[in-house]
Amino acid sequence: MIDTVPISWTKGWVVDKPSKTIFLEVWFQKEEELLAAMNANEPFKVAVGVADNYDAFPHSFKEYRGLFLVEPTGERISDISIQTRVLERVKGN
Repeated sequence: MIDTVPISWTKGWVVDKPSKTIFLEVWFQKEEELLAAMNANEPFKVAVGVADNYDAFPHSFKEYRGLFLVEPTGERISDISIQTRVLERVKGN
């Protein structure tokens, strides 16, 4: 194992058309993980995928879409999610 990262879903991917900024809603199962990510001083990695069924919770992975470096915006979207700004896609060498 190299790292453990939060998982997010394509349904949380939003592009602000005027600025072309990409925002990603990131969900957490534990309050302490959500607070740590929301208050992080450094960017962190998030795996993004498509869920088998968005109506079932918790979601399960159907398809992996990529690993992204994000930074928190400081906005809490729901009890279990925060908003982040996508900085870049993480690519292997």
